[in-house]
Amino acid sequence: MGPSGVEGFIKIMSIGKNGILYPPDQRRSTNIAGFVLIERYEIYDEGLSPRSEWPHNLKEAIIKLKKEIGEPTVSEIKQMSKKEFDASFISLGQYIRNQFGLWRGNKELLLDVDSNNPEPDHVSGIIIDKLYEDITTKN
Repeated sequence: MGPSGVEGFIKIMSIGKNGILYPPDQRRSTNIAGFVLIERYEIYDEGLSPRSEWPHNLKEAIIKLKKEIGEPTVSEIKQMSKKEFDASFISLGQYIRNQFGLWRGNKELLLDVDSNNPEPDHVSGIIIDKLYEDITTKN
């Protein structure tokens, strides 16, 4: 378990009972470069961030995450090993995928982080690693 104060910062977002996409008969998808681009979707869960709040590149994603977790948590992360960080922020990947639109069409961020493998789970892992690196290598 990580330090107190860290555990509660991640907001677990529930997916609405209808999911976040139109029913299969009302959407078209194409598998391109290892991920599915959904051409038509609708967000049913109001807890998910709107497109206008999505970061467009890795730098914006890191800045947004640091702002959302706040300076006290950033200071705690500076003292953590990578293993402690990973254990304390186990749901961070899900948060990134949901709030940054990785499953909902944020192609800009997916391609900026890894144009060779723009798959949401993979990309959220890279963002987490870069967040830790950014926090622990800067003064």
